[in-house]
Amino acid sequence: MRPLFTILCMIVGLASQLTGQDAMERKISMSLGPQNAFYVEIPGADDKTAEKTFYEFVKEYGKLKENKKAKEHFMMATKIPVINGTSPLDVYAKFEEGKGMTTTYVWVDLGGAFVNSSDHASQTKAVRQFMYDYFVAVRKKVVTEELKKEEKNHADLEKDLRKLKDKNEDYHKDIEKAKQKIMEAEKNIEKNVVDQENKVKEIDTQKAVVDKVVEKLNNLGKKGLIFYYRRIEKREFVGWQSPFFVKIDIYSASGLEFPKKIIVHLEVNISFDIAQIAKKYGFY
Repeated sequence: MRPLFTILCMIVGLASQLTGQDAMERKISMSLGPQNAFYVEIPGADDKTAEKTFYEFVKEYGKLKENKKAKEHFMMATKIPVINGTSPLDVYAKFEEGKGMTTTYVWVDLGGAFVNSSDHASQTKAVRQFMYDYFVAVRKKVVTEELKKEEKNHADLEKDLRKLKDKNEDYHKDIEKAKQKIMEAEKNIEKNVVDQENKVKEIDTQKAVVDKVVEKLNNLGKKGLIFYYRRIEKREFVGWQSPFFVKIDIYSASGLEFPKKIIVHLEVNISFDIAQIAKKYGFY
């Protein structure tokens, strides 16, 4: 919609300019002195565009030449039927670029007299139409270039919008990825809590092992006895008071390893008898 709107605005603007545009007339200095000229002011045109279009506009009537010193362009003894029928005439043109516009001046020499509205009514009307048609040709070029520029601007804006939309999609994808990571992190937290609990149990178990090793280390080199017993079916010591028949082996504490729980399971009266036996046999 926007390109169409832009084109319509340009057409309306061009139409309003063309409706109010008419070649103006006054004496202006040129290579042959001050002579009556017709001129149009062309908005948006530079002198190069105005000059090139004029060359194209009169190409069918002959070849323009340039007077670089006078900054003029001329065509001698040419015939332009719409202006002077089959009679020859000389045409001079000059292009002056101003702020946002270019002015094109045209002199038409009929052979001793330059066309003017006072003396040459029909030729003046024809020259004005000639200048109007030329003005339209230049303005079409100007507006065409303006349209290309605005279409490019529009295309650039569309491109910017596409980039913004792509960015928006990327942001949504980032959000989905972040949500997925949060869900994974929450599951990892739950697993981590369980792993911590299990690790605490492992630490407690290992601490018990360490404590045993520390105790073993502390007992190395100390005097003492370790008792090993088992139930048997015959008595080996006189005066044994246990209802069970027990064989008892007594070892030095250094260098031998037996589970501590066996010691603590001994009855007190048994431990007393064992101590007496150990003493008797010189263990301590």
